[in-house]
Amino acid sequence: MFIDRIKGIWCRQPDRFGCKEGQQPLWKKFHVRAAFAVGGIAFVLGVVDHYYLENSALDYIAGLVTEFAGVAVTILLVDMALERQSRKTEVRRIADELLFQVDYLVWIWLGGDRAFSYSEMMALLDSVENEDAMHATTETQFLNFGNEAGKILRIQPELVKTNKDLKAALEKLERLASVRALHTSMLPIELRDLILEALGSLDCVLKYTQNDSTTPWDCKEYTTLKQSSEYYQYYRYTGQFDLALEVNKGRGEELKFAS
Repeated sequence: MFIDRIKGIWCRQPDRFGCKEGQQPLWKKFHVRAAFAVGGIAFVLGVVDHYYLENSALDYIAGLVTEFAGVAVTILLVDMALERQSRKTEVRRIADELLFQVDYLVWIWLGGDRAFSYSEMMALLDSVENEDAMHATTETQFLNFGNEAGKILRIQPELVKTNKDLKAALEKLERLASVRALHTSMLPIELRDLILEALGSLDCVLKYTQNDSTTPWDCKEYTTLKQSSEYYQYYRYTGQFDLALEVNKGRGEELKFAS
């Protein structure tokens, strides 16, 4: 562990052997500069102590080693704390992006207000029935999103494994890539349940429902704008109406907008 930490400090310099590209040099960070400044002051004081106060060289060396050991420990502890905070921030960023992408896909599929509303998204998902079939373009969006979730699992495994809830959410969302698979095609209610499970895991990361003071999502007002016909799904995704799908539109139904 200690050796890995030392290597991590070394690898803040991107052009060094064995280091990943794109990392910032450690010496550019304020806390590192401050630590070396303290070490420099300790060195100057040691010289003064030895040559001007005429203390023994052994006392000078012992004091100098102690000072530099303290500086090294300070660098390691501060670096570990900053790295831990950086990972937490990145985990929350990924979870937040996933949440808003799910909201966008639910809007394409089921309608509602385009402005983000966690409560409305949950209410619309709770209202899903097997009659809420998806248009091919909607399926493609869910499929691509599932592939993106799988990509995060593959290319950022070290980050993902630091948070079990993010990992669980990504593993569930990855299954969306099979939404159109011939042997495992999902029914709308199966897709709904999978998304709700993933949202539950994301909420454990973001603590969204703990901070959300809006009306509970069993309120009927959230489903008044629901329009899940393939006709309107195609319009929400492309911005154009497909006349071939007009028969799929409910009789007398017009496009609903949030007031």
